[in-house]
Amino acid sequence: MYLALVPKLYRDLSFCAVSEWALNVLDIDSFFLCHGSSRASSYLQHTKNLQIEAPIHLARFNRCAYYSIFRTVGLSQSLSTLGPSKTVTAHEQFLEDITDQLQLIFVHLKANKLVSFRWRLGTCIPIGVLNQGGYLSRHQKSLKRLSLVTDGTCPQTSNHLDGLSELSCLKELEWEGIQHPAEVHLLQQCIRQNLSHLTCLSISFVPSSNARNLCWDILGLQWPSPSLWGETKTLSPLSTLLLSKVTLLSNLSPSDSLIFENLRVLKLRDCPNQLQLLGNLSWCQIPMRLAHFESCFDFQLDDSVGDYDFSAFVDFLLSFHGLQRLHLMLSNLPSTESRIQDVIRHH
Repeated sequence: MYLALVPKLYRDLSFCAVSEWALNVLDIDSFFLCHGSSRASSYLQHTKNLQIEAPIHLARFNRCAYYSIFRTVGLSQSLSTLGPSKTVTAHEQFLEDITDQLQLIFVHLKANKLVSFRWRLGTCIPIGVLNQGGYLSRHQKSLKRLSLVTDGTCPQTSNHLDGLSELSCLKELEWEGIQHPAEVHLLQQCIRQNLSHLTCLSISFVPSSNARNLCWDILGLQWPSPSLWGETKTLSPLSTLLLSKVTLLSNLSPSDSLIFENLRVLKLRDCPNQLQLLGNLSWCQIPMRLAHFESCFDFQLDDSVGDYDFSAFVDFLLSFHGLQRLHLMLSNLPSTESRIQDVIRHH
């Protein structure tokens, strides 16, 4: 019975930093101390889903900086003051500390056995994980699900993620905390590499001065549309799409419509041009198959509203059938009849 349960017990494994003030203190050491090196090694052979996480309650950004607050406690006076000139060193030490702990896990995992990897620390990802020649890009190329929560505001922008494009079997890709142009380029490469079989995509940009440049076009979601010679229309395999703070396209092309036509879940959170997109989807009579729709939108903050109002939401939701879950979080809604009851009765 014990031998039969072990593979199931350690199929999903999560290592966590207990405190936001000590993000480099993961419970990896305690895992090996508790089970012993030999037994822990054998347990890791069964792991298919690996998660590195930390609570995100008080601070979402600049999380790497909390390392220096924790590590300087109790150290010698020469190391206890980390001024501006020491910032880079502290950041490197933070990532190296995490790398050393991760290597304890990676060395015992079976090659190409991981199905999913989730990085939920909300910090930069250390070298040796997702860089070119890093562990995942070299030894776990058959990875199916990748979820990243990084710190897009960290002043040290070397996220060591240039191995993303080497992962060519992804079916689910989630990345929260994107801001830097280099990250956007890597994201685009990864999406294009996996577009033919990607079923779930969740992208969240960080608000910044160049937010308008973080737009639909740079995602690399251009799906080939049929030519005029009678080719059969092939829909995108994408069934779930979540976009946050992504400037959406204001005009639909035939290839863009093929992306939306096959979606079962669509979530749009604080995305400029959202009303234009929904209006175009209903006006073009795209045969939507949505079962779940979510929208977060502020009518006052978004200067791209133009002639559109809440009726764009209603017309879109009335343009198809079968919706099972609806979540609308709308701020500064113009004083008008919502007609939301019509939507509920329609579905």
